[in-house]
Amino acid sequence: MSSRKKVAICQLRAVPNNVRANVDIMMNWMERAKAEGADLACFPELFLSDYDLERVATLSEASDGPSAQSIKAAARRLGISVTYGYSEEVKALHTAEAGVKNAACMGEAPTTTYYNSMLFIGRDGETLANFRKVHVWHTEAKHYRAGDKSVVIDWEGLKVGLAICADICMNEFVTSMVADKGAQVIVVLNALPDPPLYEKTPLILVPARALENRVYVVYADFGHEEKYSGLSRIFNPMAECLAAAKPRQEDLITAEICGNPDFPFSYHSVRRPEVYKDGGGDQPWKKPRTVE
Repeated sequence: MSSRKKVAICQLRAVPNNVRANVDIMMNWMERAKAEGADLACFPELFLSDYDLERVATLSEASDGPSAQSIKAAARRLGISVTYGYSEEVKALHTAEAGVKNAACMGEAPTTTYYNSMLFIGRDGETLANFRKVHVWHTEAKHYRAGDKSVVIDWEGLKVGLAICADICMNEFVTSMVADKGAQVIVVLNALPDPPLYEKTPLILVPARALENRVYVVYADFGHEEKYSGLSRIFNPMAECLAAAKPRQEDLITAEICGNPDFPFSYHSVRRPEVYKDGGGDQPWKKPRTVE
C-alpha cells in the first residue's frame, strides 16, 4: 500500500453517560470521514464515556466488548481505519504467590482494573493495537491504572506511535517511539479542558514534538462550547499546521501525511542518550554535603 494517507480528526461532542449513543455518533462520523476520502478517522480521549471520571465502573468495557465489536463492523463495512478513546475494564484473578489464575480453578471473585485506553482498528475490522495511557493525570490516578509500555504499530506502510493526552507532553516518551521504534506519525487523543493555560499544549508543545522528532502529529480533541478547548490539529514534521479545527465546536478536518519526507537535518542524528541517562561525567551537586 502507498505510504501517503489521508487522516481525519472528528472533533465531537459526546453524549454524557451513554456509551451506545456515542458509538452511534462515531459510526456516523466515520461515514463522513470516509466520504472525505480519509483512510483513518481519529476520535478523542475517553470519547465513549465522555471523559466521565465519576462513572468509570459503569461506563467501562473490555477491549473486545460490544462497543468495539460494533465499531469493528463499521470499519470493515466502510473500509476505513479508526482510533478512539474509551474506558477499559480488565477483570483478572490475582494471588500473591501465583499471579493471575483461572477463576473456576481458584474459586475467587476477579479483581477489576480500569485503564484510560485507545483502540486502533484497521479497515479490515481487526484490532491493530490497544494502548493504555502511560502518563495518567493526577485527577485520573484514583480511577485509572497507568499503562507500562509505548506502542508503535505498522499501519498500511506507516509506523504510527500512539499517545493519550499528557503522553505527548513527555518528550522522552515521544522521542523513544521515534528513535527506538521508528515511528513516522504520532496519533494523540485528548480531552483538553477549556482554561487558557491548557491551550499551550496544542499550540506550543505539540508542534514542538513534531519538529524535534521530525514526525507528523495528529492531535484529536473534543468539540464542546463549555468543557473543552477543541483545538484539534495536524502538524507536519516541520511543525507546520496542515489542518486546524474550529475552537470549541464540532468539526471534521483532514490532511495528507506520508511516510518518507525529505528532511535537511534530523536532531536524532546527534542524540546522545548515554549522557541523558546518567548525567555524564562528574556531578558535584549529587555528592553528600559536609557540615562543618
